[in-house]
Amino acid sequence: MTIIETNYPPPDEVVASTKGEPTFLIFFSNVENGQMWCPHCRDVKGIVNAAFEGKSKPKGVITYIGSFAQWKHVPTHPARLKYLVQYVPTIIKLENGREVGRAVKADILDTEKFESFLRNDQKVYQHIDRSPLSSSPQIHPTCNPKRSIDLFSFNPVQRPRYLPTMLSSFDSFFSWLSTLTLGQIWLAIYNPPNKMNLTIALVVISLKMPTYLKRWREWRTSRIVADFKWPVPKEASKSWQGKIITKPNMFSHQNDDSFLPPETGKTGEEREHITCYDPATGYHLLTLPLLSAEEVSAQIAKAHVAHPEWAQTSFAQRISFLRSVKAWVLRDMEGIVRVACRDTGKTEVDAVFGEILTTLSKLDWLINHGEKTLSPQARAGNLLLAHKVSKVHYQPLGTVLALVSWNYSFHNVISPILAALFAGDTIVVKCSEQVAWSSMWFVGGVKACLRACGLDDNAIQLVICLPEVAEKITRNELIRHVTFIGSEPVGKKVAAAAAEIMVPTCIELGGKDPAFILPGTDLNFFASTWMRGAFQSAGQNCIGIELFLVHRSQYDLFIDIMTQRVSALRAGYDVGSLISHTPIPRLESILSSAESSGARILAGGKPFEHPTYAQGAYFEPTLVVDVNMDMDIAKEELFAPVMTVVPYEDVDEAVSWLNKSRFGLGAGVYGKDKNECRKVAKKLECGMVAINE
Repeated sequence: MTIIETNYPPPDEVVASTKGEPTFLIFFSNVENGQMWCPHCRDVKGIVNAAFEGKSKPKGVITYIGSFAQWKHVPTHPARLKYLVQYVPTIIKLENGREVGRAVKADILDTEKFESFLRNDQKVYQHIDRSPLSSSPQIHPTCNPKRSIDLFSFNPVQRPRYLPTMLSSFDSFFSWLSTLTLGQIWLAIYNPPNKMNLTIALVVISLKMPTYLKRWREWRTSRIVADFKWPVPKEASKSWQGKIITKPNMFSHQNDDSFLPPETGKTGEEREHITCYDPATGYHLLTLPLLSAEEVSAQIAKAHVAHPEWAQTSFAQRISFLRSVKAWVLRDMEGIVRVACRDTGKTEVDAVFGEILTTLSKLDWLINHGEKTLSPQARAGNLLLAHKVSKVHYQPLGTVLALVSWNYSFHNVISPILAALFAGDTIVVKCSEQVAWSSMWFVGGVKACLRACGLDDNAIQLVICLPEVAEKITRNELIRHVTFIGSEPVGKKVAAAAAEIMVPTCIELGGKDPAFILPGTDLNFFASTWMRGAFQSAGQNCIGIELFLVHRSQYDLFIDIMTQRVSALRAGYDVGSLISHTPIPRLESILSSAESSGARILAGGKPFEHPTYAQGAYFEPTLVVDVNMDMDIAKEELFAPVMTVVPYEDVDEAVSWLNKSRFGLGAGVYGKDKNECRKVAKKLECGMVAINE
């Protein structure tokens, strides 16, 4: 009987030694019925069949997953047998391809039975690959491109085909070398046939050592987290009380000079200002001077001058910066949340979900995947260019511009900054005037992080100006790309201005995202998800759920569930305020029109006067049912805490309704059968579709 320990492909003498003898083949991968579960090893079935001379299917091949590094002979010691049976629950003995014996787990653990089973006339052929194997049973070690070749078992005479692979695998070899145990290194040094392999390994390491040292230094740099302090403003304290503005708006200072900074007018310079206030309480935060067109141009020039130096920073330095920002967000999360809430009127729960978690998610993605995404990528060519190599190299654009909205004051400002800086660009951010106070603090924190990392904080420039000045920014010839998040009318102006100087744009406008609820959906299970989707940030969410399409068979039950839930919501506690009083008249008009057209308002539907903060811009959480797709409420983006419900009879008809909308940002499909959900999702014409999320 022969027991062979090998991996694919076995040497010729291994196959030859099996002919005419009872044979075990122990492979270092998952083998079943002669087929190895690896796309690169499909011919192993033929090799195994050859070992049994094609007399029968090799059902006796032992299945083994794991490392044979501890094996020098067939283990009969009880301790090694326990190690064996973890992976080999059954051993089948063959003679002439037929099963003549079987040892199960209990037999293997019984030393005497197992030795009797193996018989005394066994001979063991040693060919053990001691390289660390993949933990996945579907990956074969010798053909996994991410695995290095085991130099300690490499025989240049017997297997010369491994030499090119070895020489092209320096990087993976270095990674693998760090995983070797002292026992494996000792075995390699004092095993004469492998001394040449060790020599080759040392030569390879010596040649690549400068590269390895450079990469090690970069890796060490990328792990540095700079510590810095960025104090939270006193206005963000929960106990802070500011001066109340009776009718708060951005120009309240024009009606009350006491809201102007003390130094205003002393220089004789006429300057526009905006009033920053808390829309939930009416507290005055700050009155800021606005930048003129000339001052904005100077800010852009600063970012432009800083770009050459910033573009030369390494990915390691940028990753270190991102790690430092992440550490700041985690450390000062409470302060960031309070600042965002103070300037937008949202609840702290909404701020954690919409500001903190989303920003941390982006940071993690950039840290873990950013460098690989921006690394040079090879491109396939045609036959005429077969002798050429084509690669795509991602180069920084220069100075980019981001015009961002107010609904997520932290995330909307920080997100384009992180992306631009990691790509090697400098950035000019024009924040919304509605959240200028918080944007100044957020950007100031990121600039403080840059300084703590020893980097130039001029790579970021924040501009606060009126829309008519902002329109000129997109025409500045130093700008190389424009990102815009905001309303459709303003988006059209931005696109037109950028087109004049042929600058590419990325524009995200509003949405009217539907929740498509298929028949048979578990309504109680998804009810909380839908409530969050509709009332997150008081409905001021471009990707929030504005429209619920419910099948007639569940329509009444859906209304009963949601009426109870929406009626229980408390404005000012469960749902925050709107950004200002400005959208309230339009919202009341749309609701009134829907009601006169046959819709029913079962909860809310009017402004809410807070018992403590009468100046707050609150609107009651609202539930509107019996809406049809011809009503304005089903067509226009509300950007408010309103849940709009539309009944439907036929799925395809409802899909047709949704695809006629001029909006197409996103959608959600919900149902008990995910396959049915996917079928509907494929029919929807929108940018992204969530299924049961």
